[in-house]
Amino acid sequence: MTTKMTKGSYVQHTPYQSIAAPSRSVFLVIEEILLTATQPLTATEITEAVSRKLDKAFTENPIRLVLGELNSSKTISSRVETHRERVTRANDENVRSSRAALYWAPYADGIVPERTMTEVIPGMILFQKELYPKRSVSNAATKKKRREEAKRAYKNKKAKTLSREAYSITNDATTVSNPVIDYLIEKIVTEKTAELTKTLKETQAELSRLRGFLKSAIGN
Repeated sequence: MTTKMTKGSYVQHTPYQSIAAPSRSVFLVIEEILLTATQPLTATEITEAVSRKLDKAFTENPIRLVLGELNSSKTISSRVETHRERVTRANDENVRSSRAALYWAPYADGIVPERTMTEVIPGMILFQKELYPKRSVSNAATKKKRREEAKRAYKNKKAKTLSREAYSITNDATTVSNPVIDYLIEKIVTEKTAELTKTLKETQAELSRLRGFLKSAIGN
């Protein structure tokens, strides 16, 4: 069987400055694992293989550091897996997670063979239905509808806020105006009362004068 060779984009490796440099034995074990592998491996699979080989639990970060250095020195090759390879590693399940980097040795102009097997490291499969049930994913129409509903809710909330502020301003203005209106009413009432009092006094004086005149005329 002829293995299909694929040359893909190189994997960008971010240096893990906060991680202690792995020992030389880790470099050698990783090289050995990749040189003897029959399929390209991911960083997760390589980490598990190194842990088993050295009988010591490793996290992916220091292993990725070593892979980055080996890749930079052209000791190994790497590229991002294809969608078909992702499906193969997921046991023919169309998973939606990001595609991983595949590593291969020896270095051959950056070429990495096609991944054709689901399980290379015993017990390690990307996706198992009974362990990881698929999550429902909202489609574009549903997401658009949710965005529109959120926008409408925001506009309604903003309109209600402005309405409350306008009512508050109007109410405040009315409250401030009441003393002025009360003062004007009081002033008008006072002036009218003074006018009526003056008119009443003048009328009483005129009546008093008439009484005096009549008494005088009758007496004569």
